[in-house]
Amino acid sequence: MKRKSELARKLITHFTFEPGEIPPTLSGFREQMGLSLAEFSALGKDADFADALKDAQARYLDTLTVGALLKKYDASFVKYLLDTAADGEDGGTPEAFAVEVRVVE
Repeated sequence: MKRKSELARKLITHFTFEPGEIPPTLSGFREQMGLSLAEFSALGKDADFADALKDAQARYLDTLTVGALLKKYDASFVKYLLDTAADGEDGGTPEAFAVEVRVVE
């Protein structure tokens, strides 16, 4: 498996996107890095990777919020994602972070 610190850095980069772009997903990151589901799950036990996951989630939600304000994403759907993320603050991965959003023009 690749070095955990390198994967943590790549995770944050993966979740850096512009409002209006199709948001990245965790499954997309896992596939891009060539990680099995078991390997990816094991990474969550690493403190640095867990911190990177929280940072990536914050970037994801912030970008969706800005996108909603710029009318690039549906505001009610983004509100749902934010509410779901707030419900997941007990340490689990919020459902919102697993939602894949497709923008249709």
